Amino acid sequence: MKLRSLKLHNVRRFAGQTAQIGPFGDGLTTITAENEQGKSTFFDALHVLLFSAHSSQSQEVKSLQPHSGGPVQIAAEIELDGHNYRIEKTYLQQRSAQVIDASTGAIVQQAGDAEAWIEAHILRAHKGPTGLLWVRQGMSHVDPTGRDKDADNLAARRDLMSSVQGQIDTVTGGRRMDRIVGRARAELDTLATKTLRPKANGPWKDAEDTAEALELSCDQLQQQVRKLSAALSQKRSAKARLSALNDPELAQTRAAKIKAAAEALKTAQGHLAKLNEASAALDLITREEALVAQSLRDMDAMRDRRATLLRDLKAQEDAHAKATQAEASAAQALSAQKEKLATAQADRQDLEAARQAAQKAQATAQKWDRLRALTRTRDALIAPRAALQDAQTALSTTPEVTSADIEALDALRISLTVAEERHNAAAAKVVLRPEGHAKATRDGALIAPETDLPIDADMTITLEGYGAVRLVPGSAADRGKRDALRTQMASQLAALGVADVPAARAALSARQEAKAGAATARAQIAALAPDGTDALEATWRTLCAELDHAADAPLPAPTHETQTTQTLDQTAHKLDAEIEAARAPLDALQQAVTQAITARAKATGALERLATEQQALAPAPDEDSQRTDLEAKRTSLAEQRAKADAEVATLQAITPDVSALEAAHQRLIGAQTADETERRALELQLAGLTAEIGVQADAGVEEKLAETEGQLVQARTRAARYAQEAQAWALLIQELEDARQAAQETYFAPIRAELTPLLAQLHAGAAFDLDPDKMLVRSITRDGVTDTLDVLSGGAYEQIAILTRLAFARLFAKQGQHVPIILDDALVHTDDARIEAMFTMLAQTAQNQQIIVLSCRTRAFSDLGGTRAAIRVGVN
Repeated sequence: MKLRSLKLHNVRRFAGQTAQIGPFGDGLTTITAENEQGKSTFFDALHVLLFSAHSSQSQEVKSLQPHSGGPVQIAAEIELDGHNYRIEKTYLQQRSAQVIDASTGAIVQQAGDAEAWIEAHILRAHKGPTGLLWVRQGMSHVDPTGRDKDADNLAARRDLMSSVQGQIDTVTGGRRMDRIVGRARAELDTLATKTLRPKANGPWKDAEDTAEALELSCDQLQQQVRKLSAALSQKRSAKARLSALNDPELAQTRAAKIKAAAEALKTAQGHLAKLNEASAALDLITREEALVAQSLRDMDAMRDRRATLLRDLKAQEDAHAKATQAEASAAQALSAQKEKLATAQADRQDLEAARQAAQKAQATAQKWDRLRALTRTRDALIAPRAALQDAQTALSTTPEVTSADIEALDALRISLTVAEERHNAAAAKVVLRPEGHAKATRDGALIAPETDLPIDADMTITLEGYGAVRLVPGSAADRGKRDALRTQMASQLAALGVADVPAARAALSARQEAKAGAATARAQIAALAPDGTDALEATWRTLCAELDHAADAPLPAPTHETQTTQTLDQTAHKLDAEIEAARAPLDALQQAVTQAITARAKATGALERLATEQQALAPAPDEDSQRTDLEAKRTSLAEQRAKADAEVATLQAITPDVSALEAAHQRLIGAQTADETERRALELQLAGLTAEIGVQADAGVEEKLAETEGQLVQARTRAARYAQEAQAWALLIQELEDARQAAQETYFAPIRAELTPLLAQLHAGAAFDLDPDKMLVRSITRDGVTDTLDVLSGGAYEQIAILTRLAFARLFAKQGQHVPIILDDALVHTDDARIEAMFTMLAQTAQNQQIIVLSCRTRAFSDLGGTRAAIRVGVN
């Protein structure tokens, strides 16, 4: 999982506002801002979004609500397996949850199904509990909860370690080992303390006390003899060693070796540089060869598509030409009829100039004519309006089924069919062969003789004259899979709101037909009412009001006032007849134009899409020459790659061990320095020994010493017997513990392998110990000194905590579980020197893992690098 962005609305300090943080890159992303700018608010909101259901009333959820109240809205865009999704939740008020396909905007899941989707696709598939990989502000501890045995963090660590190594009890002996160690410890406890010292009032302690008293006497007697003898021996050894160190031949030989080692190291480093250059050149040639091959494949695919487009375009051009011709014919007929009508109307207007007295009557007649025309248009709109309403009703009542839903149902149906066939094939069968006229029934239904009856469910068979027998299926394995698939099929059909797969297909087809019908109805309405149906209705109502005509009353037949002269009456009658004759076919002609426009619009849209694609795929003038050049370049690059590969192999075969040469050079320099230090120490030691020997006196204590030593031998023998017994028990316990420890080290090898190189970048040569119960770092050893984590400084503690998380993150990544690492002000105690090293390790880990760092230290974190993201307030 990779986090891409996070958006909040009405959360804490962003009351009534929308705030967004991001975008987050694939690797390292830094967000630096001053305190109280809302960084931790985004962190807490992300935790609630993923780990709290939208119906939750927990304190963690309530803490996000501002003082002004209102619903808390959180949305995050994430990437899963190369596909982007947006998770949206609303808490406390108007509670809801949605998972949305970010590329299409389609809703994937809602409400409880959305919570189940998050659990299945993020929390279980991409494990990363916040205490393990996410660091809250002020809580950069290795174990922030203090409840590892019951926390999700410990479970996640155990699951991860078990997946890469195996269960710890299997490799350590388990409880049987515990019983053996317990018995050995009980036996040891009778003789010795936990530190393997003689136990008070025990037999070993009594023997040791006696020997100790005798040893004290012997020590006092031997002190004088040993002191003088040791001084003389040390003086002789020191003089001999000093003479050897002052040998001039040794110094010359050492200097020659140092010079030779330095020259060999320089030569080896030069050879290694050549090898690195040759390897880089080989990698560059290989990458370029792959790009050329991909370009050739793309060019072939484009040529195939062009050929297909030419065929499709020719067919669509023919269809478009026919539709255009039909539209032109219909428009020409309509225009001719309108011209004829216009001519008749013009003649009538000329007549009106001579009939000033009848002007008012003529205007009224024209309004009636206009009202009739609008009425006819209103009648013509009834059908497309009803069609549009029917289409919209169908869209609102038909279940929302997509092609992807149909594909998923088909795949599930196939799996169910296979499961049913397997179940039927594996099911036991019973065949009834009754004697005479005896009958057999199953749950009251008659069974025909010689019928193979599969035992696929619990059943009771009644045999006439014998009684009843109950049969139970033998294995539930195949039946369980079949029933689970049936349940899954029923669940998916119920979610879509259909009864079966054919109903789902019918719903998909109905929605597609309804959308097409709605588009056609809108085009017809636009052709009949170019200014809109509202404008047409307003004009119609205005005419009704001016003519004092009731809206629901029938229109009167056209009438004309009697003219003053016979000539004017005849002329007016003739012109009216011509106008009516010209107006009568207009509706039919207008309908034909509307249909032709609709057909031509469809053909134009299809033709434009094909033409656009053809234009986008138009070949370059020099495409053939480009292909020839690419083929030649691919051949040339193959030859270059073979040559570069051979060169790298040759250099690798003769590459010296630079590390060994460096170690040899440093060893010789260290030996020279150690000789000089030892020489000065020996000179001081000789001076001191000479003075000590001069003041020592010889004492005659040999006889008393011999007597005391005899008594001491007896006491030691008795004590040694007890000591050997205690040592034996201790050795047994130690061997058992060592075996357990060795097994644990094998178990912890994966996390140790990841954490060791990271820790070495901060503390060279440092070692660490892992707690087998918490499965975390327990102590660290630096320069021979071991410290538990609770005594470390704040900076050292938080560094180890962060490095431990980086190590577990690497293991998650190797297991294919890419979980983002989020650090909220996690390096507040680290000094400037070590923070640079921490930055380097964060950048190194971010090459294969998404890391998001939030900090108020803008200047210090400016050197961290990576993608720079910011908090934006007021975005939509």
